[in-house]
Amino acid sequence: MADTKISALTAASAAAAANEFAINEAGTSKKVTASQIRDYVAPRGYLWGLTLSNAADTANDITVAAGEALSDDHTTIMTLAASITKQLDASWAVGTNAGGLNTGAEANSTWYEVHLIKRTDTGVVDVMFTTTGNRATLPTSYTKKRRIGWIRNDGAGSILQFTQVDDRFTLTTQVNDIAASKTLSATAAAVTAPPNSIVRFRASADMSTSVNANSVIVFSEVAEGNVTPALSTGIASLGYWDLATGASAGHFELRVNSSSQIEYDMDVAVGAFDVSTFGWIDHREKMSAT
Repeated sequence: MADTKISALTAASAAAAANEFAINEAGTSKKVTASQIRDYVAPRGYLWGLTLSNAADTANDITVAAGEALSDDHTTIMTLAASITKQLDASWAVGTNAGGLNTGAEANSTWYEVHLIKRTDTGVVDVMFTTTGNRATLPTSYTKKRRIGWIRNDGAGSILQFTQVDDRFTLTTQVNDIAASKTLSATAAAVTAPPNSIVRFRASADMSTSVNANSVIVFSEVAEGNVTPALSTGIASLGYWDLATGASAGHFELRVNSSSQIEYDMDVAVGAFDVSTFGWIDHREKMSAT
């Protein structure tokens, strides 16, 4: 066939995944498809759509909206063409309204990762649930994965209900994670937020007695170390007054550690405080593989 200028070729009506391009690989002419090029040039952390929501069976099922994401090894775009509903209380099976747990049986009061998965031999894309320790266990023939969110169940095995907008998750019912008396030493406490996410919580503190001094409580990230509250330098989250009925409250966002913990400390061990978690922010591996 005679050589033809590109400008003389008939224009394609639209680009398609199967379109082919010539390349030179180590001195050898080969071809690649538009789909292969797209996988290669997609930026690390790429994710679109794939919003999570509680399904009709709110206790056990999660629906994932259509969307796409780059696999966590940065090699393959995985496209979920239509929404899919998966069951946390059943072993994984392909397709919608089917089991989603990759291994073992569901455990109560447990965080589960939600993964988009793909088998490259057939191109089928699906969703699975897994604990962090079992994330490498994929269904047979599936070789690509990407965490797209977290869910948690309660002590009875029911998934906590929530709504998601972008990377912000809001619990339908807030969880009173901390109800404690004040302490003069830094103390770690777990809250209802996935590991390494940014917890969104509300807190209140009350004096309950007169101590002849203003006082403060500080909430901090565990990575900060032992943070000593100090009103004079602004190292404080809530201030409360020298009154038997003094109280204060606020709304906070802090990153939790891998055990879903924050820390708290105060400068006067008087009174009590509460923390209620209402949601979290999860970058869904856009910035790192956690």
